[in-house]
Amino acid sequence: MNKSGLVVLFIILWVCTAAHAIEIPSQQGTITGTLMIKNGGPVISAGVMFFNTAVGPPPMPGKYWRVADVKTGTDFNGKFRLNLAAGTYYMGVIKHLSGKWAGPPEEGELFLPSPDAQGVCRQYVVKAGEATDIGTLAEVAPFRRAEHGGKGPITAIEGSITDEMGNPVENAIVFAFTRPEAAAKPIYVSDKSGKDGKFLLRLNEGGAFYLKARSVYGGGKPKPKEIMGLYGTAANPLPVKVVTGKITGGIVLGGFMFPERGSKRQQK
Repeated sequence: MNKSGLVVLFIILWVCTAAHAIEIPSQQGTITGTLMIKNGGPVISAGVMFFNTAVGPPPMPGKYWRVADVKTGTDFNGKFRLNLAAGTYYMGVIKHLSGKWAGPPEEGELFLPSPDAQGVCRQYVVKAGEATDIGTLAEVAPFRRAEHGGKGPITAIEGSITDEMGNPVENAIVFAFTRPEAAAKPIYVSDKSGKDGKFLLRLNEGGAFYLKARSVYGGGKPKPKEIMGLYGTAANPLPVKVVTGKITGGIVLGGFMFPERGSKRQQK
C-alpha cells in the first residue's frame, strides 16, 4: 500500500474510533432538587456538596469535616442541578456568611446535613444516564455544633501554622491526605487557623495522615502571597500518627509565601 493509501486508511480508522467513542453511554447521571430554609424561603447561593459513600464517611461537622467530592450552587429559587458519576452519595449544604469560605460550617451559618428521621445521613443513588430529583428539602437551618455530633471524645490533630519568619498564620486551613505526596484529593479539612496560627483538624478515625496547609480552600497553582506549608518537607513529608478518640498535638507546619510576579525572590 502506498503512502496516500495509508493516510486514507488512518483517517477511516480514526473516524470509526471517534464514532464508537460517541456511542459509548455516559457514566454520569443528573441530580436535582430544591432547598428551603426551615419555616422560610429558598436557600440562595448556597454550596451543595456531594460525598461519594465509597470514598469515606458522611460529613459530620460536629466531629470532623470531610472534603466534598463534587459541589455546585443554588439559584435564586433554591434549585440546583449537577451531573455526577454513577454511585451513591451523601449530601451537605452550607451557605457561608462571608460568601467566600468553602470549608466546614461555622456557628450560625445555614446548614443541611441531610439526616433521616433516625439521625443517619441520607444516601442518594445516581444512575448512569438517568435523572434523580430529590424534591424539596425544607430543613436548612442555622448550624449549631452541639447538635451535630459535638459530644464525646474526638479524634484530631492540633498544632500551629507559621510563616518563614516563624510568625503565626491566621485564616489558613490544613488538609489531611492518606498519601505522602499530598497531591490527590484530601480526605479531611480543618477549621481556619486563629490569630495565634493554631488549628484543629478533626478526623473520623485514627491512622497515618500527611498534612498540607494553604491560605485558600481548594487546589490548583498557588497564587502570589498565598501561604503553603507541609509537615516535614517536600522531599521528606512526615506522617502524623493518630489514635482514634485522642488528639495528637504539637504539630507545626512551616509555611512559605509565594512571591508576587516580578519580585526579586521570583527572579532568582
